Amino acid sequence: SLQPRTGGGGSGISREEHIANVAKGVEEKVPILKLDIGTYDLMIIRQKLLDRNKGKPPTPCQVVLLQELERWNLLTKRMKATLMDLQKALVGEIGMSDQLDRIGDALFNGFLPT
Repeated sequence: SLQPRTGGGGSGISREEHIANVAKGVEEKVPILKLDIGTYDLMIIRQKLLDRNKGKPPTPCQVVLLQELERWNLLTKRMKATLMDLQKALVGEIGMSDQLDRIGDALFNGFLPT
């Protein structure tokens, strides 16, 4: 919804300020190097595995590790970008999409966004 909503508790902080504070707090805790890399630089990790294996291909366990790190990177990049977009939407720099509104509602109510 485009209209500001009130938190109701009389705490002196608006709903949007509360959501922005929670989003900023979570964003600061997302472990990420850069938005284009993620948490782990997979090129460096692949090279380290190649060195460790003395030029041989990665073991099945190492392949699973690389796949899971890739998924983790996708998750952290999406979290960081979405939280940044939510903060921009709250101050009017970009439009508030339905998805960002649902995430804001979840953060305001203390739930994990889905």
